[in-house]
Amino acid sequence: MEINENDRIGPYRMESYLGEGGFGEVWRAEDTRTGLFVAVKIIIPNSEDDLSTTLNAAVKEVKSWSAAGEHPNIHTLEDQEYRDGKVIFVSQCAEMSLHKWLQKHQSKAPSPERAVKMMLGITSGLEHLHTRQPPLLHRDLKPENVLLFGEIAKLADFGLSRSLSQGSHIKLTKRLATWGYAAPEVYNDEYRVESDIWSAGVMLYEMLAGHLPFRQQPGPSLMGVVLNRLAPPLPDTIPVALRDIVMRCLEKDPKARFRSAQEMQNALSASIVRPAAVRGKGIALTKIRELIGHWGPFSAVAYSPDGKWIVSGGNDGTAKVWEASSGRELRTLTGHTS
Repeated sequence: MEINENDRIGPYRMESYLGEGGFGEVWRAEDTRTGLFVAVKIIIPNSEDDLSTTLNAAVKEVKSWSAAGEHPNIHTLEDQEYRDGKVIFVSQCAEMSLHKWLQKHQSKAPSPERAVKMMLGITSGLEHLHTRQPPLLHRDLKPENVLLFGEIAKLADFGLSRSLSQGSHIKLTKRLATWGYAAPEVYNDEYRVESDIWSAGVMLYEMLAGHLPFRQQPGPSLMGVVLNRLAPPLPDTIPVALRDIVMRCLEKDPKARFRSAQEMQNALSASIVRPAAVRGKGIALTKIRELIGHWGPFSAVAYSPDGKWIVSGGNDGTAKVWEASSGRELRTLTGHTS
């Protein structure tokens, strides 16, 4: 059954096709009762025989999405129903997905700082899921399943999510995951908290490098390198602290990765240096503005003679020029090694 523009499902008028979601397609639609635009995910059984399977999958997704609860970095389910032979899920309509955001920026984040900011939101949502009672594993983290609302990243699409009711992992009866983002243990039919950490690390690698760490075609060759080879190192232009975070996420042994999303988030936060006020003996100082940008310790800061500009030098090999009146970063100079 094909869906077209201006088709109506209950009070929702389909305006434009947004793409595919787990087990269905997603449309931008107008709620004719309020005039507001929403995202409507539609699951249509292929046949009468498929109806039971579709409804069972929909029930599982509703349970998982509801179990995710409310959080600033979780895409909230607003309505769900079975109508006219279709299962629909209604939620806020995002500006774009992380996937489209990367496409907009030539496949990678405009800067390491932007990548970290994006990942801080993702790990915040992930920590919320993992600390639910029982913990909820997302199981399909990828840029298409991260939605952007301005600067806020929200985890979405809980079609594969499952609760970790007991023990440290879920034993899979059917391997469902996205090639390129699945952790090594998933290929052994096992999923755990650290499997989501691996997927987050793949996304961070992608945002920094502009491509996936393992670029083989889906199938046995990709499975082989994920199981047996280390990810290629990130470029030297990426700060060392950030490279270390990515490589820890991509450890083959789950126990060698970050043990929680919070631990990963703490490492990401620590990699961004927020210069503290200089302390002068016998001088009362007032904090005027916080400048954020250097990775690791910074070694020098100076004002221009006219007081209009600030120059800071960091141990990350960069010098940054700031506008003193606004705190706006104007330029980053690279090349220094000491």
